[in-house]
Amino acid sequence: MPLGITGIMPLAAVGPVSVGPSHSGAERSSLEAPHVTVFVDALQSLLQRKAVLRLLLMRPQACSLWSY
Repeated sequence: MPLGITGIMPLAAVGPVSVGPSHSGAERSSLEAPHVTVFVDALQSLLQRKAVLRLLLMRPQACSLWSY
């Protein structure tokens, strides 16, 4: 079994990552991070019978703008 699935090692490391809404709608919040590491929380995944992930964001930058 790969160590990333057991939660001992990261499952994936990606970056840079930018998350935000589509261009339509009033919500304009967004988040940017130069590096994101994804871990599987093996114990919680077993207890809840579904995949539970933990994310580690390095230097996240959040922006929250609303238009009325």
